[in-house]
Amino acid sequence: MGPATPPMSPGSQYPSRPRVTANDIRYEWELAANVGTIAVGLLLLLVIGQFVNILVAAVIPIVFTLLGMVFINLSNKGSMVQISEVQFPHLYRMSQEVAHNLDMELPAIFVTQSPILNAYATGLFGQRTVVLHSALLEQMSLDEVKAVIAHEFGHIKLNHIMYGILQNITVSGFLGNIIFMPIRWLFFFASRAAEYSADQAALIGTMNLQACVTSEIKLAVGAKLYEQMNIQAYLLQIEEFSHTKGSKFIEILNDATHPMTVNRILHVIRYYRSPNYQRLAASHGRSGTTTLTSGQVGTRDLFQRVAAKAEYQRDMERGASGSAVPQPQPSTPYQQSAPAFMPPVQAQPAYAVTPPAVTCGGCGLPLEAHARFCVRCGTPVAGMTAPQHTPPAPQAQFAPAPAPAAAPAEQAAARVVRRVVRASGPDQVAPVSQAPVEAAPVASAPVNCTSCGQPLGTGAKFCGNCGQPSA
Repeated sequence: MGPATPPMSPGSQYPSRPRVTANDIRYEWELAANVGTIAVGLLLLLVIGQFVNILVAAVIPIVFTLLGMVFINLSNKGSMVQISEVQFPHLYRMSQEVAHNLDMELPAIFVTQSPILNAYATGLFGQRTVVLHSALLEQMSLDEVKAVIAHEFGHIKLNHIMYGILQNITVSGFLGNIIFMPIRWLFFFASRAAEYSADQAALIGTMNLQACVTSEIKLAVGAKLYEQMNIQAYLLQIEEFSHTKGSKFIEILNDATHPMTVNRILHVIRYYRSPNYQRLAASHGRSGTTTLTSGQVGTRDLFQRVAAKAEYQRDMERGASGSAVPQPQPSTPYQQSAPAFMPPVQAQPAYAVTPPAVTCGGCGLPLEAHARFCVRCGTPVAGMTAPQHTPPAPQAQFAPAPAPAAAPAEQAAARVVRRVVRASGPDQVAPVSQAPVEAAPVASAPVNCTSCGQPLGTGAKFCGNCGQPSA
């Protein structure tokens, strides 16, 4: 028999909300670390004797911080998009479900444009706000976005924003001094402890271990490289790191506000197996009935099953969309810049324009590039210029005056008439014919033009450069 279904709340689409306190979610060392950091900072201020001076110096930052927190929602409404029942309603319903699972009021949620995979929580005194970056919503699945939202809701429920403000005021003066290195370690340890608590809140708010793990991997490597990633092989990296000497202390000595990705994944898997989570899951009717496995297996086996299912779902989604496995792009070869004394290279257009083919207006024969006359009938090319290196013809001084320009339809025929007249003699006029002239027999040896000396093509009756008839 399956688990008992919790009773429904009157007038609500969700079951009656179970009682979840902050201590049910809180990481075991988080509260002690936060209180200890503030207490030690105040004690050092009293011992050193600079309490009054630092307190006065902190009054102005505190006032401006409080004012900023009061008007944070108004400022976000002026520059971001707020999620509501009619604005991104699927995210709004998802956030309602997370707030129900964490037994808290729904804070204001905004979306801002940013290419960075990130989200954050801010606000005090009822002005609680969660901001989601647009890249997060575009590159993560809905289950992974839900895990991130639950993580930020955990920061709000556990009052991490207030602790962070007090820690920055009391401890920030010692963070840059190497003498107070233990204070630095305690400050960063408290920040990482708060992140572990928020990760536990993400698991409680979603009841989805796989989404909590894959969202951490995407935050570490990015969504595009996640598509090429071998999640099963990542297990070997986690095991190698966890069994390396000093791995338990490297994070303590590191000045980082967030834990290492490997430690966050291991922590959320171990918390999934803990009696505290299984008790909370049972109150939601989810104890031992997840789609992965029960909490009675080892951490390594549990991660193996999470990784296998994540890869399977990723491949199925890729196959359904018809997209192939992304391949790494080849690196662009290094190109050395030209010296300063060399003239700049003119940029070439992104497209190539193919010039139209030119044909003879008299016989229709295709003309070669830069040809000035048709080699078949001698008709000059329209718009031609004077032939280069052509000596003046003896009869040029007796040439008749140019005839008036003919109509476009009659221009080709007139050119043929003039050229045929010069070839036949001044007393003979050849009839105008639009029929193509038969090609001449193939010459046995190359022939050059007697006027300009340019080589004549095989079967050419006229020189393509100066229009002189071939012998």
